[in-house]
Amino acid sequence: MASQLLLWTVFYHLTKKVKNVIAHYRYNLGRCVSAQDLWKLEVVVRQEDIEAVLLFLGKMGVAQPIDVNGEKDSFDGLLEEYAVPCEITAQYSDILTRVNHRLEQLELKPEELTEKASLPPKTTLKEILAEMEQKLSEIEDRSKPFVEAINLASIFARKIDQKLHVWKINPKKLVTKNNISFSEKSPLEMLLEAERKLSEIESRLEEIDKTSARCSSILSRIERLSKNLKLKTKEAPVQKVPFPPDEKFLAFIELSLSEIGTSLTVNKPKESLINKLLTIKSTITHAMEQVPAAKANLIKQTLELRSHAEMVRRSIKTSPELRAIHLDLSSLCDMALEVDELIRAENNMARCATTVFLEAWVPKHHLENVTEGIRKITKEKCVIEEEPPSTEDMVPTVIKPVPRLFEAFEKLTFALGYPRSEEINPVWLMAITFPLLFGIMFADVGQGAILLVVGIILVYFRGKVDIKKVGDITRYFLLAGGLFILCGIAAMFFGVLFGEFFGPSGVLHPIMLITIGPFQIGGFDPMHEPLSMLRFAIFVGVTLLSLGLVLRVVNNIKEHRLKLALTSSCWLWLLLGGFFMWIYWGGISNITRWFAEGTLMFLGLTALPALLICIVTATSGSIMEGIDFSIEVLIESLDHTISFSRLAALFLTHTALNYMFLMIAGVENGSFPLQSIPIIMLGSILALSIEGLVIFVHCLRLHWVELLPEFYSGKGIPYKPLKVK
Repeated sequence: MASQLLLWTVFYHLTKKVKNVIAHYRYNLGRCVSAQDLWKLEVVVRQEDIEAVLLFLGKMGVAQPIDVNGEKDSFDGLLEEYAVPCEITAQYSDILTRVNHRLEQLELKPEELTEKASLPPKTTLKEILAEMEQKLSEIEDRSKPFVEAINLASIFARKIDQKLHVWKINPKKLVTKNNISFSEKSPLEMLLEAERKLSEIESRLEEIDKTSARCSSILSRIERLSKNLKLKTKEAPVQKVPFPPDEKFLAFIELSLSEIGTSLTVNKPKESLINKLLTIKSTITHAMEQVPAAKANLIKQTLELRSHAEMVRRSIKTSPELRAIHLDLSSLCDMALEVDELIRAENNMARCATTVFLEAWVPKHHLENVTEGIRKITKEKCVIEEEPPSTEDMVPTVIKPVPRLFEAFEKLTFALGYPRSEEINPVWLMAITFPLLFGIMFADVGQGAILLVVGIILVYFRGKVDIKKVGDITRYFLLAGGLFILCGIAAMFFGVLFGEFFGPSGVLHPIMLITIGPFQIGGFDPMHEPLSMLRFAIFVGVTLLSLGLVLRVVNNIKEHRLKLALTSSCWLWLLLGGFFMWIYWGGISNITRWFAEGTLMFLGLTALPALLICIVTATSGSIMEGIDFSIEVLIESLDHTISFSRLAALFLTHTALNYMFLMIAGVENGSFPLQSIPIIMLGSILALSIEGLVIFVHCLRLHWVELLPEFYSGKGIPYKPLKVK
């Protein structure tokens, strides 16, 4: 009794905290749609004033242009398509191409600026693009030395890498100190000097290779002479010569060998000639022994040159001037995107002779400022009409930003599409139901606490990191911090109800929260009472499906679709009626009692609403359409309800996996031996990674397939006004 009282106290305070958070953010539960009232603004201006008007609307940042090309037919042929002149589009494309090409040459990417770049203070796109083009030409001139230096550094490094590949040397495995000194010069001059030194190294290596081949030939001749004369090898003096031996010295050696060979074959060998032959052999052998060291030294110098090229490349990349060029190019890129928005907005207009017709959605409280501004720009030479949206208009939806704790739920909801302006936005509903369903399937106090801690860490780093400058996977995890926290809390809550602490370890015992008819919320061990868990899962499913149908009725009434509201009400009647029949008479095993003892109840709770659905649907179509829709409602209700039985199936799978690791670890009656900790850790890692992901996918499926489609179309248009600076 005391534990139940404690659980109710925690639940009460948690509910109070949620209410305070909702009140703080001034949200209406279930809605994230701003209360701004959008009106349609229709404007006719002279063609020469249209770009000035468009720039004014962009600077105001409150008007969302409407594509009126699709409405031309409604004006009895008075309007025709209006398009931006081709030279403007071509000039914009050329500027954007040049900016991207220059960034690519500098090996940079457009940087997302903290403050949006301002367009030049001009009144037409032609003037704006002309000034942007002039600024781009100046930037190209300033960046030319950097482009040349980066290109030269790339070519130089590639050339060295090719040489090293031929020599079968991996430069990444070699660490060399840069001992090559250059005078204080510009990066381009240093790279040119390094290229000159590389050419000298290549010439010297080529010279060493030629000399080595010639020396090998000389040694071969000496060996043949020595073999013919059967000379014994003995020590001989080495004649010191510069390395590598020059052409004249090698020619002299070859001539001497020829003379020695002639003398030794004609006459009897003389001691002086033999000594001379051995001296030549020792000298050439000594020269050949210096070849590896000389090559190694030249290769070392080559690696030092490559290291120097990389150092120069880094110095270029960290140059303050290059940083300024990068910011200027990023600014131009931002301007080009703003011009693109203006061009697309202008292409959405229509014209009649020398006038241009445009429409835009504007918040009602901004209408006066917008109309006054347009009249001032056009010198009163315009026609402006304001009107509230009609039932046929697709009004954009103004979405309020959600707190960071609920960002992940907003992303998951809007993956189906945005809400219409008259629809209930289910972000807040999903922030409650998603952790609820996850907690039922992943009920465990220990593993839920791990999720909670991970979520807190992610939320902490979310506030420290610029979310726009991290990778996709990192960004998704940071956005999911609130989801981890709420799912962890829900898992801990249901873990207390079902007595789960790293599985059915015996540390906790099930606690009864409440009993509703035959349904128990907590207070039983699902491993031993799987039917109770299945009944609880069906109860949760019917509750959420009923909530979805109630929200559908509310949406239909707000949209003044009374027939659809009546159909949805009958669907809710059918769902709850069938659920009551299942509770009262039993399930499939007692289905005959539904049509015998419960005939009147069956007719009133299931047959009558199905008949009403058929009749109401037939009034808008044919009788067959009514019958088809009634059968579809019956099948969908049964299918969606049974689908929630996965709550029980996945929970039993989760607890069975944990129980297996508890058995392996030797945990009994809540006692965790020291040697069991690594096994429990392994089981928790598997549960959190594999099962956590599977349960997440099933939660998503229950929302995207069963719950949200009951009342959410996802066919809305977000309010994104034209904004330029």
